[in-house]
Amino acid sequence: MDERDLREIAAIQHGFFRADQARASGLSYRYLARARERGVIVSVRHGLYRFAQFPSDPDDHLHEIAVLAPGAVFSHATALAIHGLLENASRKTHLSVSPESGLKDRQQLEIHRTRLGPDEWEVAHGLRVTSIARTLRDAARAGVDPRGLRAAFRDARRTGRLTETQALSLLEMHPYSLDWTPDVGRTNPGGPRTRRPLAAGDLPDWETLLLAAARLQGLLPGSTLVGGTAAALIAQHRRSDDADHVLAGLRERFDEVLEQLEAAAGWRTARVQSPVVIKGRLDGILTTVRNLIRSEPLEVQEIATEGGTITLPTPGEMLRIKAYLVITRNTVRDFLDVAALFDTIGMDASLDALASLDRLYPQDGDRGAVRHQLLRQLAGPHPIEEEAGVELDMSEYKDIDPRWASWSAVTARCLRLSVAMGEAVAEERDGWRDLEVAP
Repeated sequence: MDERDLREIAAIQHGFFRADQARASGLSYRYLARARERGVIVSVRHGLYRFAQFPSDPDDHLHEIAVLAPGAVFSHATALAIHGLLENASRKTHLSVSPESGLKDRQQLEIHRTRLGPDEWEVAHGLRVTSIARTLRDAARAGVDPRGLRAAFRDARRTGRLTETQALSLLEMHPYSLDWTPDVGRTNPGGPRTRRPLAAGDLPDWETLLLAAARLQGLLPGSTLVGGTAAALIAQHRRSDDADHVLAGLRERFDEVLEQLEAAAGWRTARVQSPVVIKGRLDGILTTVRNLIRSEPLEVQEIATEGGTITLPTPGEMLRIKAYLVITRNTVRDFLDVAALFDTIGMDASLDALASLDRLYPQDGDRGAVRHQLLRQLAGPHPIEEEAGVELDMSEYKDIDPRWASWSAVTARCLRLSVAMGEAVAEERDGWRDLEVAP
């Protein structure tokens, strides 16, 4: 084992790794010291490191905990925040562990000892977190502010993230914490409430999302829609629930941009990471504005949608963005989007687009590090959800194209792209001559 093995481990953990993981990869403390001196890794805290190539994230402190406490699950108010249901829910980080765990409460960390069933936790944003139904139950029992909890419950129902059965069960257990409705107009005051089944109109539709995305770009000229929604507009392979935008220069004018958003009707700020990330909701749609991390501008296009004209990356640029996320985030949706984009734009356009990855996302001292890592991960995808033991069910993606209804179809297409990249290196194709053929 060597540094490549450690990089693969770190890629699953948002760039973080423990000292014992480095040792298990055959790397000594002397290696860690030299790597720190060269700026390849940074020391986060005692026994925890991170490869410098990985961009910072608003949830870095949670990823640190996840690496230091493998097997633990974020829960209670922390889980509400991760699910995007309640902002600033608690000053402490809540973590659920097995009764046998040796973890103890400490400053800013509250431990809950319990046994979670397989359907009571999931992976969200690369983190092990209690399911929404379990999260709402735990939060209600823990006495989270009912006003915020009721809003979270309504939001989860409106967006279809709670089934009707789950919602009714929660209401039976916690009627006051989750739903306060006066008895006026009820035929059986004081008796159990009944709920109508969720209708399609309760769910945010695609047009509403696109309207919010177009409106955001009107508020922030120069912003570009990226992420799953942009990939879906290009490849037409699934639907997404949120709108993720990047804005060049956000770091330099963060306060001004935040003020613009908060002055807009329909905007509600959820979380900020000054000066690079603003998360919130615009007209009810989960919306994020991030600073563009690379120095070169994105290649963009404008398209007409049901919601208005939207600026988003060109197909090749979108493939580059998603390919880089495969390396740095390593989630199922990243592999899915890469496979669908590759299938949409074809072999030659894909290879032309990926040839510039190392120039656009340079790594000190290794001119081909990004493409080499991408080639390896596409050859044998092991997303973070799989590493966490989650069953990969592609039907969970809204309106997914039948071609991508199985994980094996996604991995087969990713493998084909990996093989094509290897062939481009071997054949010294334009843009690929700077790489060496892997032994």
